[in-house]
Amino acid sequence: MHDVRGIVSASGVASVSRASNFVGQLLASLLGMPPAGQDYPAIVTFSNRGDAEVLTRRYGDNRLETVQKQGVGKESVYLVEKFGPVGLLLKLHGNETGIRFEIVRVRVFGIPLARCIWPTLDAHEWVEEDWYRFSVEIGLPVVGRIVRYEGRLQIDEEAAIS
Repeated sequence: MHDVRGIVSASGVASVSRASNFVGQLLASLLGMPPAGQDYPAIVTFSNRGDAEVLTRRYGDNRLETVQKQGVGKESVYLVEKFGPVGLLLKLHGNETGIRFEIVRVRVFGIPLARCIWPTLDAHEWVEEDWYRFSVEIGLPVVGRIVRYEGRLQIDEEAAIS
């Protein structure tokens, strides 16, 4: 799914649930997370921007863009993902069933956060019955879950541009 040469689109469906408390709802909105809903039409576009991969996720009418790239120097074994002012350094754990993501460091506006206030992340990707599946839950200590989104995608072969 991430072996991008040019622009690749994938489509499917996604469901989103958000925090049940005001602070979590506010944070989800500030981060551009989609509103809660079931079976959103989902389109994810993967494209290159220099040495980075840009993921543009559309769940219904909502658009969320993140930028992913390989870390540099001693962090070259990690994935860096940025969205808005937030930057995550992620360790990928892969096996025959898929990939799980683990947070190694968090920065907001370039400032490292203390581990005790890092967001929690439960994120997995895998392939099942010819579908690329994903499940992501993001939360914060004390606040609890901010957003959870999960779904399935298939590459739109005709949309691939070399």
